[in-house]
Amino acid sequence: MASSLADAVEIELVRLGRLLTEPGQRECLRCYLIRMLNDLRSIYTQRGDQDRLRRTLEQLSVLAPLDQALRNELHSLGGNPQINMILNPTATFQVLKPTVLE
Repeated sequence: MASSLADAVEIELVRLGRLLTEPGQRECLRCYLIRMLNDLRSIYTQRGDQDRLRRTLEQLSVLAPLDQALRNELHSLGGNPQINMILNPTATFQVLKPTVLE
């Protein structure tokens, strides 16, 4: 009984994980990317990881260039919307050391 319950819970968690992370059936690529970047934005804000947060906001600013609140938040972190992506694209995609989720 316990193993079948555990299996059922695991199957449900996998299903829910897919619902939360895969693109929706009618979701455009831009919308999907914005949703995923906003998830990262939330994680990095909670952790206080300002470098990764700034990089995430820089990428978001390319997808949502008219979002003034986003531009203000990015500016407060020392980032520059779109300019860093154009002038130094490799810096935005620089590999960062993975961190352990707590």
